Amino acid sequence: MSTPSNPIEKVAPPALKATVGPNPTTHRGAPSVLGIHPQEPKLIYCSGKLVIVRNLDDPTDTFVYKGHNEPTTVAKFSPNGYWVASGDVSGKVRVWSYDNPEHTLKLEIPVFAGEIKDLSWDPESKRIVAVGDGRGVMARVFMWDTGNSIGEIVGHQKRILSVDYRPTRPFRILTASEDFNVCVYEGPPFKFKQNNNHLHSNFVNCIRYSPTGDFAISVGSDKLMCLYDGTTGEFVDKFPIEHQASIYSVCWSPDGTQVLTSSADKTVLLWDVASRQVRTKFTFGGLHPQLQDMQVAVQWCHDHIISLSLSGDLNFLDLQNPSKPKRIVQGHQPLPRTRGNIVL
Repeated sequence: MSTPSNPIEKVAPPALKATVGPNPTTHRGAPSVLGIHPQEPKLIYCSGKLVIVRNLDDPTDTFVYKGHNEPTTVAKFSPNGYWVASGDVSGKVRVWSYDNPEHTLKLEIPVFAGEIKDLSWDPESKRIVAVGDGRGVMARVFMWDTGNSIGEIVGHQKRILSVDYRPTRPFRILTASEDFNVCVYEGPPFKFKQNNNHLHSNFVNCIRYSPTGDFAISVGSDKLMCLYDGTTGEFVDKFPIEHQASIYSVCWSPDGTQVLTSSADKTVLLWDVASRQVRTKFTFGGLHPQLQDMQVAVQWCHDHIISLSLSGDLNFLDLQNPSKPKRIVQGHQPLPRTRGNIVL
């Protein structure tokens, strides 16, 4: 190794070639949330106190946001792609600029006194709904720039696990909860419209609208998939039970004709919505799948189908070879949060 000829001379630090971010935070028995950029092939997720934006076409293109003081739980791009809303375990949501090099903070708001589990933007990139474990107040809809509330989200008896904002008019919000209930709200200002508490018999882990807003699907720990009318929120049909354990996540294909579901049974299923039938079954772990092969989230980002294993692995799924991902992105995960002898 060469040394400077002058003892006072300093060696210049090496130039930064790439940023490699950590993999998503996961928790056993709970769904995780993956978000996507509306125009670019980029995935957004939470890892420890960080928010990570990963380019799916270029592994060296990764952005790390460090604005939160508490572990982050969910992050979503606005539909125009200019802003990100990210929440954490303290109940705060931060709205910050993604397209600005300085990533300016627009708003920091304490939504409620508990963990943010999910959030969703309205299609105009003006309103945000956040849900979670509020110990009384479990959801709130507010303006992205002022934080002013625009309605009341009531109707659930336990913490809300998932939420989605209808991407077209008339605007609706759907929420899914540990009380086995799916609630419908209309607005703005938003008010309770109806519930669907007779469908699921266990936690409702995820709910998502189709890209056109014509339909929505909820999935739960009872292995059920329920289809709803996107405008009224009324129940339409149930899919056949194909998963062998809890379903943690659901997402739609860009054209709205197919959906993906991820499960604790270590599989991801690709469904045809019109026929309600499974088209492809993706398996993980080979002949002897392990606990860490549970699939806790799934996302369809342009030409990429991505699933998240409990291990933190990001799997690029291959429609032509469903038993083996095209690529697996592995990386460090943050240490689990603890309180005394309890892992949170």
